[in-house]
Amino acid sequence: MFTLSPSSLRARLLALSALLSLSPMAASASVLMLDFGPTTVTGADQVNSPYHSINQTFTDTHWNTIGTSNPTTLVYSDGETASNITLTLGSSIGSSLVNFSTPPTTSSALGSSNKINDPGSVLAGTSVGKDGIFSSPVGQNLAAIRIGGLSAGTYEVYVMGANTNQSLEQQSTAAFYAAAMGNANTFETDGLTPAATTFLSLENSKSWNEGGTYGRFTITLTEGDYLYLATQGLGDGPSNELRGFLNAVQIVAIPEPSTLAFCALGLLLLPFSARVMRRKA
Repeated sequence: MFTLSPSSLRARLLALSALLSLSPMAASASVLMLDFGPTTVTGADQVNSPYHSINQTFTDTHWNTIGTSNPTTLVYSDGETASNITLTLGSSIGSSLVNFSTPPTTSSALGSSNKINDPGSVLAGTSVGKDGIFSSPVGQNLAAIRIGGLSAGTYEVYVMGANTNQSLEQQSTAAFYAAAMGNANTFETDGLTPAATTFLSLENSKSWNEGGTYGRFTITLTEGDYLYLATQGLGDGPSNELRGFLNAVQIVAIPEPSTLAFCALGLLLLPFSARVMRRKA
């Protein structure tokens, strides 16, 4: 029976770590982090996010701070310039049809809700989940983004969107609509099934939890596709919030099966490589 010695096991684990570092998922340059609203994230809050909580090895700190104007430059999470990526803001007023010629009207620090700023809340301080962009007046007003330049492939998207000025007992469900399609100036959300929903509450504001403080979905882009994402309040809480709020978004490339197969192959070849090295020694 073939068994691995502790030293062999350590060697395999180190090799796996090195191989995974070459994959899109682990590569910093494949993660785009967008913080909407006027507050610049600082200190420990730079690694206070849904993706950081899920992937403990991910320690990148570069967020793009975005208000109500389309950014001229973006950076990846490791600080590298994302020269190929474009981001266009869109909105709707009293309609399910987003127009990307009209950005959301308001960028606000928000965060005046009870318990949001408690030390135990992941939304306290300069958290990316606190501030955001949206459109007024009150009504069915959506906030949206259109992102171009992403490579063809599958992405995991983490999204935060809530009116953190409202009491945590007054929240409504936030619905996030997504699509992959060519360049268009409008995005119709009517009839679409939400890619994700969240409902912020007093209990779940203390941690990053899917369906509570953030939503998560996967989407596949083909060559030339743009990523469309819009948010809307469903008005099912006491506040009847129908506006859509965007607080933060993280876009992470998922490694292709061939990349994972390459990693597995590397591990399988380790014993053979070790024998060859011993013979040469």
